[in-house]
This record gives sequence, structure tokens and C-alpha cells, in this order.
Amino acid sequence: MRQPLASQRAATTPEHPGDVAIAPAERASGGTSPQGSALAPLRDPRFRVAWFAFLGAQLVIWAQTVGAVDVITRESGSAALVALIQTAISVPGVVLSLFAGAVADVVDRRRLLVAASLAMAVAMSVLAALTVADLVTPAIVLVLTAALGAGLAMFLPAFSATVPDLVPRRLLAPAVAMTNVSVNVARAVGPAAAGVVIALVGAGGLFWILTGVLVAAVGILAVAGPRDTAPERPERIGSAVRAGARYLRFSAPLRVVIGRTALFVLFGSALWAMLPVVTVRRLGLDASAFGLLMACIGGGAVAGAAVLPRLQAWLGYNGSTAAGSLAVAGVVAALAVITSPVLAAAVLVAAGVAWMTAITSLLTAAQMVAPAWVRGRALAAWLLAFQLGFAAGGVVWGLVANASLNAALLAPAIGLAATVLLGRVLAVPSGAGAAPEPAGNWEDPEVAAEPQDDDGPVLVVIEYEVDEERHDAFVAAMRDLSVIRRRDGALRWELYEDVAQPGLFVETFSSATWGEHMRQHDRTTEIDVPVEERPFALTRAYTVRHLVGATRRGRDA
Repeated sequence: MRQPLASQRAATTPEHPGDVAIAPAERASGGTSPQGSALAPLRDPRFRVAWFAFLGAQLVIWAQTVGAVDVITRESGSAALVALIQTAISVPGVVLSLFAGAVADVVDRRRLLVAASLAMAVAMSVLAALTVADLVTPAIVLVLTAALGAGLAMFLPAFSATVPDLVPRRLLAPAVAMTNVSVNVARAVGPAAAGVVIALVGAGGLFWILTGVLVAAVGILAVAGPRDTAPERPERIGSAVRAGARYLRFSAPLRVVIGRTALFVLFGSALWAMLPVVTVRRLGLDASAFGLLMACIGGGAVAGAAVLPRLQAWLGYNGSTAAGSLAVAGVVAALAVITSPVLAAAVLVAAGVAWMTAITSLLTAAQMVAPAWVRGRALAAWLLAFQLGFAAGGVVWGLVANASLNAALLAPAIGLAATVLLGRVLAVPSGAGAAPEPAGNWEDPEVAAEPQDDDGPVLVVIEYEVDEERHDAFVAAMRDLSVIRRRDGALRWELYEDVAQPGLFVETFSSATWGEHMRQHDRTTEIDVPVEERPFALTRAYTVRHLVGATRRGRDA
């Protein structure tokens, strides 16, 4: 175990440790210039296994939706019940998002991926058996669809958090792009294949085939999936959720990425929400043509993955997000005036490229700024922002379209353009410089007897002796350090100056338990080291003490 400063030690010169664990060269080389082709991540067998499992899960979700529609239509014919299918598959993702992210950071992610896939397989097999036995009802379909959605909600943060561990940092953007490609492939292939299978063997046969796909995913993840990632000091789920929320509160780069994502999706969702209306009202086409137009977007997204590495090397994440936002804005605005189906198809291909560019840039930035210990929770928050933005946008632009279709297209286009201007103030992090790898620069505490992990609360008291001419600079440096302290787990942080001895400053920060405090030691990253060292460079001496709540210590012994 380590601590930030040597316990109860005075120094005539600052001895704050500065040994930085250097990241592997391949992880430190990445920044705003991703290298390698779009397919380069698939050459790594670990990423390839995880990617195929993710593709299988996405194919299952899109194909099962078609089967569920077939069963409910046959059993009831209720349009309202059919509409609830999308709700059943989506709501668990919103409800379980933060919980799933916490679990992904607390347990071994490979086992979580296997367990989530297995749970989905069980739900699908039950649905298949009941459908074949003609015992299924709309209510059962909706409940089991929700169970499938819950399994996917647990799968997604774990998978997203695993990707940075599977590829070098320089290939992270292409890896995220390939993940988004699989979503678009599943969206295009899944429903079409499901329709063919239903015509041949019925919905029950489709559900059994999808069960087989999930069982195969379980097998490949269990045998050849990502390596174990269980933390040495696992957190309790409740405290993990609170720690994730605290990290989001005090991590400005992550807040910027999530905020920019929510705004892009809120306005960009008009493309998806209004396309069915445009297809019928503006282009005079039917539902089958709508499917072809959706395929154009998917095809553009796949093409976008091929050009993305070069684009991001040229523009960086912030520039790529801006370019994608402007392009989507242009397409949405163009749909307000286009009446030619061929021209509409062409601009929708461009929309697919632009959507892929912006979403991949934002998601890659989120993965790059989040350290491994909180990555699952950070990406769960990103996914939640995406889902809420999409849901809110669909409602808002649908209501606006009831009054004016043109307004429902032009207003979000203007909003997307405005987000580009916002990017000049709240730029998407570039990912350049040091990676958020553990610094390993805190020393072990000196203790008479090792406290138990549940002992607490813990109060850290550090006294600094600062020369008068350095007071202002020291206080400013401590203010920056306080953000890191609170982001990484401190419940309270304060800085005091002794009124009887000017220049004697006392820093205090607390944690709920000894175990949580020691986890805080492990959370310092290479990026944090200069901020942590700055106050100590301004002091002539310091001492540090660790205090543990006396009334609760050893209470379970």
C-alpha cells in the first residue's frame, strides 16, 4: 500500500515522490494522430474475439426486435404493444446504466461479459421455447425483451471499458470505429436476416437461432476473451457508484465530453426521428424505401470508419467532432428542401460518414480521459447521456414536426452548428500527452498496526511550512490539488492557515474507510503528478499524519 507523503516526517526540502510509472511506448504514442488502418485493431486476437461477441449481441438485439413484432402482431395486433418493444429493450439501459458501469469497474470484466451474454441467452431460450410451444403472450414477450435489454445494459459498459485494454493507445480510435461499424452492420443485417428466417421457420425458430448466437458468444468470451481485470481492492457497488459520480463532478475533461455528446445527440437525433416523416411526406415513398434510406446511412457509417484515422490525424478529436456536427447539420437542413429520392440517398450516405466521425471521436475521447479504475463508470455515464439525448430529441423534434416539419429540421441543424461554436470554449480533449496510467508515486504509510479496510473514517492532516513570498502561489497550487483529492475519493477537503504562526498551512481531507483511502492512493495518474508536486516545491518543510476514527476502528474484530 502507498500514501502520498511519508508519514509523520519533516523535510527541509520537499520530498514529495516524483517517480512516475512510464506508460508503454505504444500507449504513450497516441494523441490526436491515430495511426494504422481502420481494420488494424482486428489483427489483435483479443480485440477480434471481443468484437465478434459484441457484433453477435447487436445482431441478436436487432433480429429479436423483428421476431417480437411478429409474435405480438400475431397474438394481439395492438400497435401500442408493438411500440412497447422498443421501450422494453431501451429502458433497462437507462435504469441500469450507472449500476452496470460500477459493476464493470468492481468485478472482472471478462466474467461480467460472459455472465451478461449467458443471461441474454437464457432469456432468449425461454422466449424460443414458449414461442414454439405456443404458450407465449405479448406480456411474456415484453418481459423477456426487457430481460434481454438488461443483459445488454450490463454488457455494454464492460465491453466499452475493455476496449482500451485490448489495443495500443494509437489504435483506440480505429477500434472504437470498428465497434460502431458493428452496430451499423447489425442494424442493416439483423432485421433483414430475421425476416428471411421467420418466413422459413417462424419466430420460434428465429429465437432458437439467436440463442445459439449468444451461446457461441459465451463460449468464445469464456475461452479466448479479454484477460482478467479484477481490481486488487474491489469496491462495494454502492460506494463505487458514489465514487463514479464524484469523479464525474470533479473531472472537467470528462464533463466536457459527456456534455458535448448529449448536445450532439439531442440535435442530431432529428436525423433519425424525422427520416420516416421525410420519406413519406417529402419524398412520397413507402416503408420499404425507408429501409433503403436507412441502409444508406449505415453504408456511409461503414465508409466513415475507413477514412476516420486520416481525418482524426488531420483534425483531432475536437475538429472531427466539429466537422461531423456541421455535416450532419447540413444534411438535416437539406432534407427540408430535397424532394429527389436519389439526392436524399446521396446526402444520407454523407450523414452516415459524419455521424460515425462525430460519435467515434466523442467516445474515443471519453475512453482516453478516463483512467482504468473508473472507466466503466465514465463510459456508462457517456452511454446514459447518449440514450437520454436520443430519447429527448425524438420527443422534442416529433412535437415540433406536428406543427412544422421544416422547423423540426432547421432548428436542430442550427443547434448542431451552435455546438461547433461551443467547441471553441469547451473543446473535446485531444488525448495528446501522458495517458491516464497509474503513477505509482505515493509512499507506504507508517503505521503501528495495519488498519482493517472497513476502519474509518480516515482523516489525513498535512502541515506545510511556506515562506511568506510564496503564500499566494502555494494557495493557488493547493486549490488545483484539491480538485484531484476530491475527484479521487476525498469526501471533504480544507486548507487552513495558523493565525499564530503565519506561513503554517494545514491541509485536511477525509475518506469513509481505510480501504477507500488506500484506493485513493492508487488513483493518481501520470497526468496528475505535476499538479501534486507543485505545492511541495513551494514549501520548506511538511509533515503528514493519518488518523482513523477511534470509535469505529476494529468494531468487527
